[in-house]
Amino acid sequence: MLEAVPINLHINRMLVCNQYTKSGASHDTITVGAFSVHSRGYKHGGLSKLLKLSSSDVEPFRLPAMSKLSQLLDTMQELDGLKDAIVNTCEKLYRACETNDNTSLCAAYTELIEQRLQLIELCGRRPLITESMMSFQSSIVQSDDTHSTNQKQMTII
Repeated sequence: MLEAVPINLHINRMLVCNQYTKSGASHDTITVGAFSVHSRGYKHGGLSKLLKLSSSDVEPFRLPAMSKLSQLLDTMQELDGLKDAIVNTCEKLYRACETNDNTSLCAAYTELIEQRLQLIELCGRRPLITESMMSFQSSIVQSDDTHSTNQKQMTII
């Protein structure tokens, strides 16, 4: 992740779709100078120029299949960040338990509760996660049904 981006650094995401196989890919490109901005028709580029434009002026190119992919990537990044935060908080909780420090124990526990709420909220607002969980749950139920049927057949024999 970049902390500071210079004015003359351009970051573009190119979405490529194959019409025959109905598959696509996302390619991130980083260029220095105004090369990537010329393809969008601007005479004078840079991140400051792009920030000044309203989002209604520049409509990003989106394919239906790619929007799901970009949602998935965004969700994965959020989950990764939340996972790291939860691991750090659990380490704080462990250290507080080792030192018998009640104030830091309560603070870490409160922080862990807040992160749990963030995780629940993230899973609730992302339909992709809900769909995946429902699919996983139905596959578990189906495998349990076949397992129990096999168990019944074995007891009969």
